[in-house]
Amino acid sequence: MGILDRVEVRSTLARPASWLSETLVGRRTLAGVRMDDHTALTLTAVYNAIAIYAKTVGALPLKLYERLEPRGKREAPEHPLYAILHDAPNPEMPAMQFRETLTGHLIGWGNAYAEIEFDAAGRVRALWPLLPHKMRVERDPQTNRLRYIYTLPDSVGGRQVELPPERVLHIPGFGYDGTVGYNPIRLFRENLGIVKAAEEYGARFFGSGARPSGVLQHPGKLSPEAQARLRENIERLYGGLENSHRI
Repeated sequence: MGILDRVEVRSTLARPASWLSETLVGRRTLAGVRMDDHTALTLTAVYNAIAIYAKTVGALPLKLYERLEPRGKREAPEHPLYAILHDAPNPEMPAMQFRETLTGHLIGWGNAYAEIEFDAAGRVRALWPLLPHKMRVERDPQTNRLRYIYTLPDSVGGRQVELPPERVLHIPGFGYDGTVGYNPIRLFRENLGIVKAAEEYGARFFGSGARPSGVLQHPGKLSPEAQARLRENIERLYGGLENSHRI
């Protein structure tokens, strides 16, 4: 039974929670550009840093060992989890791709999630990666248990479902609460916004024929009120990154 078989509606994309709105749209930075998790991936440095690390870790073998008494260990290929961890976690991807995906999620979003699918006997049958930007982790004030709220794809209505903690493999990155890792892209949103703004500014500059900005002069003497109106009009027409190099 997978995640689509256990639907409990929490909200919809028509009325998303504030955390979801920020994730989908991205908050505008002081540099004037919107920066979210996916926009950051368009920056060469961010993409290469995540991709190189993820591919390196994904290429490493993951084996299951049995602890021996009084000491030592041995490889346990007969264990049911060995094939899932070493060969293929699910019918749609090999283990290398699974490790690469989760590592990329961990580095880029600060957390990696996978749904644990069980068979009728309660044994782990498959692991399915979950998108970290669609997951929200809460602690139930009544039971003190963690709750994993996941937003389903748009193809099934964008609904939110709750996953019990025993059905979620959660690998958190660095964080202070010991539960959820910090999202590095959100932490450094302003820094990345500067890089993105500089990239767009340069593209607009060369796209306009590499013509530098000019100097505005008025032949007459303007009153303070006229100066204020002129300044407002200029800022409205030419202010901001999207209006750079505008004619």
